[in-house]
This record gives sequence, C-alpha cells and structure tokens, in this order.
Amino acid sequence: MGTEDSDIEFKAAFLARVKETRERKGWTQAQMARLLGLEQGTYHKYEVRTIMPLPLLRRFCLETGADIGDLMWGNRLPTRVRRRA
Repeated sequence: MGTEDSDIEFKAAFLARVKETRERKGWTQAQMARLLGLEQGTYHKYEVRTIMPLPLLRRFCLETGADIGDLMWGNRLPTRVRRRA
C-alpha cells in the first residue's frame, strides 16, 4: 500500500472518529458547531472531508472530553518509520 493510500485511510478513520465522538455525546452537528463557534455547514465539513485545524481540534477535545491521541490513532498506535543504517 502506498503512502497516498495510507493517508486517505488515516483521514477517513479520523473523520469517522470525530463523528463518533460527537454522536456518543448525543449532540447534533448544529449543537457541536455552536459549541465551537462555527456555522453548522463549516462543522459538517470536519466530519466528511477536512481534518480540523489543531486549535479547533483542541477545543473539540475540551468540549467532548475526547483524547486527541484517541482521535488521531484510535485503538492502534502509529507505526514508526525505520531508519536505514
């Protein structure tokens, strides 16, 4: 699998974890958007196509109680890149 494929998979999994986190709180996208000071349409894109900017992601974690590492990696740790000797 190429780097581009793994980037696409990472992004899709990350966006799904953001949506799942919001849904576990029982909040709508509109409610989450209000908590973050965004329009609902702007927040929507952070669940379907665009990774949140870091300052917004930090605020999302504070509002939802989510761990940023869990959002980034889920249940698995990132793989380390091996250095060539």
